[in-house]
Amino acid sequence: MKLLVLGGTKNLGRHVVEAALRDGHDVTLFNRGRTNPSLFPAVRRLTGERADPGVLATGEWDGVIDMSGFLVHDVRLSASLLRDRCAHYTYMSSIAVYASKAAPGMTESAPLLAWPSGAPEDHFTMDLYGPSKVRCESLLAGVFGPRTSAVRSGSVVGPYNPDFGNWG
Repeated sequence: MKLLVLGGTKNLGRHVVEAALRDGHDVTLFNRGRTNPSLFPAVRRLTGERADPGVLATGEWDGVIDMSGFLVHDVRLSASLLRDRCAHYTYMSSIAVYASKAAPGMTESAPLLAWPSGAPEDHFTMDLYGPSKVRCESLLAGVFGPRTSAVRSGSVVGPYNPDFGNWG
């Protein structure tokens, strides 16, 4: 399978790429080339910024795995370039999308956070993290329809997570 991984050289993305390579997939990485640039020397690399993803204008993939989408503006740009050139788009979201994180018996259909009035789509602050993930999920569903999935993980700790130290 031909996979394009947006991000992929730190935290959970690194594990995703390791698993894909172990399973024999053909992996292409798109990132800035700043974090662990010598990691995965055998994979094809597309170096660029999410805010200027022109390098994604060519190529086709069976799947895209988006590990680095935070800004709605940037996710919109890459989605528009990839819309007709990938079979499936998987977005790494977060449980931060839920309006309540403490309600017993929550399911995926639990209420989500609203987008704050007047919030910019091209600037990130921690108070916009959850609403940004909600907005990105919605945007991707609109672009890719049933060809998209959002993975809403909880806290990710362990090896290669810069927020919790290197445990491995």
